[in-house]
Amino acid sequence: MLDWNKLKPYKTSKEKSFEQLCFQIAMRLYEIEGNFTPIDDSGGGDGVEFYITLPSGEQWGWQTKFYEGNVRLRDSNRKQAIKGSLKKTLQVHPNLTKWFLCLPLDPTTDETTWIKNELSKEIPLNRTVKIIPWTHTSIQSCQPTRIQWYLAGIF
Repeated sequence: MLDWNKLKPYKTSKEKSFEQLCFQIAMRLYEIEGNFTPIDDSGGGDGVEFYITLPSGEQWGWQTKFYEGNVRLRDSNRKQAIKGSLKKTLQVHPNLTKWFLCLPLDPTTDETTWIKNELSKEIPLNRTVKIIPWTHTSIQSCQPTRIQWYLAGIF
C-alpha cells in the first residue's frame, strides 16, 4: 500500500517528487501518442506541470496537487487553487482537450461531485475539455515499477 506521507523530496520538495512521479507514469502510458513538454513553474507556470501534444495538435495537460497530512480538498484554499490552475491552463492552452488532475487521495462523494459539477463550470461553453482525476487508487493501479515506488519512498 502506498503511503504518500513517506514520499521523498525531489529537488526541493515532496510536491516536486509527486509531480515527477506523475510525469513518469504519464510518459510510460502515453509517450507513443505524442511529444511531452514539462513546465518549470518557478516563473508562475501555465496551469499544468506538463502536457503532451498529439500529432493532430490536440493537447492533454496534467496538474498535480500534493497534500500531506489532512488531504481533503475543503481545507485551506485547495479548491480555489485547483480552479485557478484550470483557468490558467484554459487560457494558455487553446488546444487542450483533456486535463488530468493528479491527487494523492481518493475523493469523497462530495469532492467527486465538486470536481464533476463545480470545477467543470470553469470550462467555457465553447470548449470541450474533459477533466480526468488521477487519484490515489488510479495512480497506484498504473503499476509503475517497484523501483519507481521504492525510489519515491512510498512503497
